[in-house]
Amino acid sequence: MSRSVLRRPRFYTWIDTAGIVIAITLPGHKTFAQSAGTTASGVSNALNPAFSVNGLFLGNWSDPTGPEDGLKIQEVEMAMTSVVDPYFKANVFVAFDPDKSGPGAEVALEEAYATMTSMPSGFGLRAGRFLIPFGRHNQLHTHAFPFAEPPHAIEEILGPESQSDVGVEVSYAPLVPWYLNLRVYGGDGAAEDVFGGESKEMAGGGRIENLWDLSEATTFEASASYLNGPAPEGGRRELWGADLRVKSRDPRQTQGHAWEGVVELVEDAPEFGPDRTGVYTFLRTRFARRFWIGAGYDWLSTPSEVTGLRGSEHEAKGQLAFIPSEFSAVRMDLGWRDRLDAERELFAQLQFNVTIGSHPAHTY
Repeated sequence: MSRSVLRRPRFYTWIDTAGIVIAITLPGHKTFAQSAGTTASGVSNALNPAFSVNGLFLGNWSDPTGPEDGLKIQEVEMAMTSVVDPYFKANVFVAFDPDKSGPGAEVALEEAYATMTSMPSGFGLRAGRFLIPFGRHNQLHTHAFPFAEPPHAIEEILGPESQSDVGVEVSYAPLVPWYLNLRVYGGDGAAEDVFGGESKEMAGGGRIENLWDLSEATTFEASASYLNGPAPEGGRRELWGADLRVKSRDPRQTQGHAWEGVVELVEDAPEFGPDRTGVYTFLRTRFARRFWIGAGYDWLSTPSEVTGLRGSEHEAKGQLAFIPSEFSAVRMDLGWRDRLDAERELFAQLQFNVTIGSHPAHTY
């Protein structure tokens, strides 16, 4: 009995042929996928810096009516950060402060510095223009302020914006049972609001930062700062500072219970001009998944510009904030101000904070 010959249907032959073609072309396909990030000039996009833009939109009302009342773009900040090579990484922050009554904008280079990443264990080094490492508040960009505007005590002594200087900073974190970071800074002394912006006399200072874990969720920080540089009125200017912070955040929930309390003191002792002492404090807590509530108070001891007699200025405010993510926030601030030689002022502020792109992580 003869055996019949079985033939495979033709579509199986097509499948075998397609499999051979895919096997041959797959390496080329992989090469194409790997080169997808390469531009026409042959330069890879992999080393392009992370880029982001932050916008602050502010509505202000006060009684009695003041010159800052109305709607404005408070600030637009562009940030770029990148690894340069195995030895350095770099950060650049450019701020646009738009004019309230027109499209014009004042452009300022807030920070542009390189950090060396290959230092011996525990050491750090950065050079360029960076926020002066004095106190806690001065190291915050505008969009990271706890309230829409800086504390009055800090604004009068250090200026309305965080001050940066061109210089070099060396830091050292020794091996101790808690987190300890020692920072020493030297700069050209050209920060306008702190040193006057015209003198080229050198400035310098240091900061000691300590942090302890109180529990799995709570930390306690205690730090002290010193700064010495040319004074706008002439001579030298010494500033001393101390700050405390307690911060708690549930590590098991991204939007869980959290709270933070801060106290900062700044003592200004210029060679010429008035001595001033300022203190501010605030407390805020997340009481619902995306909602925060907080309150702040600051006090400034300063001579009157009219009488010359020393007096006190006060400011108190409360805040309700809707913060759905790290990229957006809506905050309402309500409060009052007492100034020397002026009547009490009530104010309300509504701020929209929006960030697009890959923004560098904020300091803890």
